Amino acid sequence: MPPPAGFTADVDAATGLCADGRVRIGPSPGKGLGAFAVVSLSPSVPSSSDGLVRGEHQIGEYRGEVYTLDGMQARYGKKGVIAALDATWHKQWSTARRARGVDITGNYVFTVSDALDPWSEVLYVDAEDCACAVWTRYINHSAEHPNLSVRSSNGLTDARTTLRLVITRDIDVGEELLIDYGPSYDFGESPALEV
Repeated sequence: MPPPAGFTADVDAATGLCADGRVRIGPSPGKGLGAFAVVSLSPSVPSSSDGLVRGEHQIGEYRGEVYTLDGMQARYGKKGVIAALDATWHKQWSTARRARGVDITGNYVFTVSDALDPWSEVLYVDAEDCACAVWTRYINHSAEHPNLSVRSSNGLTDARTTLRLVITRDIDVGEELLIDYGPSYDFGESPALEV
């Protein structure tokens, strides 16, 4: 089944293939879209040019717009409430996004911090806008059966790359790629996923 319009640029519109043909984006029961292995994947055997990074098999990177806390709250509010100082900017931003067909749910946001530096600023990676994201935005949640894990990269101020997705166990052909979004993930709210 071909992917619908509005996919990230790295997903082949005719086949749904991405990640050098190792992954297909397609329907995931009860979840919308998901990412599925096209070939067997192993945590120790690289299957492409991504190879081993820091001794782990990296399948991809989570990319999107990178914000500070102030930027995150201007876009999505604090507990859904937009501050008066941000109201005009937020209205312009949300109107422009909706005009391009982009939602403003905040459901594709990862919270990133540098655990080694308690003074570092927390950043947010938002992959909701397909124009700024890559195929990894389609990876769904499973606390019980994750087969991928998220690792922070060095240089958290680098807007291009902030998160690596690594394979944690053998993944069979046709199996959905899943990560645990973390203990604060709540399906009823607009979450910021934690790393």
